[in-house]
Amino acid sequence: MEPRHSPSAEERRQKRRVLILLVVAGILFILTWILGYSVYQHKKELDATKAALAEAQRLNAQLESELAEFETEVAKYKGEIASLDSVIAQQHEALAARAEEIRGLIQKGKVTQAQLRKARQELERLRYLVNDYKYRLDSLYEENKRLQAENQQLKTEVRQYRQEREHLKDENVKLKIKLAVGSRLATSNIEVKAFRIRRGKERETTRAKRAERLRVCFQLVDNPVADYGDYPIYVRLITPAGETIYVEDAGSGSTTLDGKNTLYSFKGTISFKNEPQRQYCLEWALPVQLSSGIYKIQLLTKDYVVGETTIKLR
Repeated sequence: MEPRHSPSAEERRQKRRVLILLVVAGILFILTWILGYSVYQHKKELDATKAALAEAQRLNAQLESELAEFETEVAKYKGEIASLDSVIAQQHEALAARAEEIRGLIQKGKVTQAQLRKARQELERLRYLVNDYKYRLDSLYEENKRLQAENQQLKTEVRQYRQEREHLKDENVKLKIKLAVGSRLATSNIEVKAFRIRRGKERETTRAKRAERLRVCFQLVDNPVADYGDYPIYVRLITPAGETIYVEDAGSGSTTLDGKNTLYSFKGTISFKNEPQRQYCLEWALPVQLSSGIYKIQLLTKDYVVGETTIKLR
């Protein structure tokens, strides 16, 4: 059996140096790996930051674009419909507040992925609000236009109705006038005679001093619209001097003609049944002696002249 060789001191030192070198190399390797990993992570974080900033800028651009589009869309409504101006102002304030929240999330150099996600969500909500507001504005605009058109149509119809009503009123008035005028009685074939009474018998005379009785006979013109019934006939015997002979004890009185009070000499009553061939006669015993001249006989009823004629007495 060979004796065991003991390492010398030099060999032991050599081994320690190798061991130290190995330890140092291992440490350097570890440090190098850690440094490389740190650089990698830093680069990764830097790239992520750059991407986040780029995304933030893109979102910010989208935000401004959405707001600009909304401004353009609603510009055509402003001032055109007064009722929409307040609605537009309220919606604009709401969108501006929402946009400010999004801008607060997109802080340059400080944005995080969580903030980006929230910003995207808020931007989508903003886009929805913009579209919803535009739809509502369009609906209100169209509804307002429709109501304006209907209102204009109603105004036109009301104006036409008023015009038609006024026209009908005028026509009604004209018709009433026509009926009122048309329903008036009118005489035809008026004949006036004076008579002298001797021994109970009457004899026609043309001498004024001999006239003791006056007889007025007449017919009425055919009138299908006049009311049937009794009509008072007021007779005015007007002298050549233009005065109505008036003797109250002999049946004289007063009536109206065209709304004004007027005197009559005597009166009678006739029954009208629209019989054009029928003859009506009224008589008056003269209470005064007449003088020579032309006398006017005027027949009145219900505020208008029925007919008139004259008689000449010598």
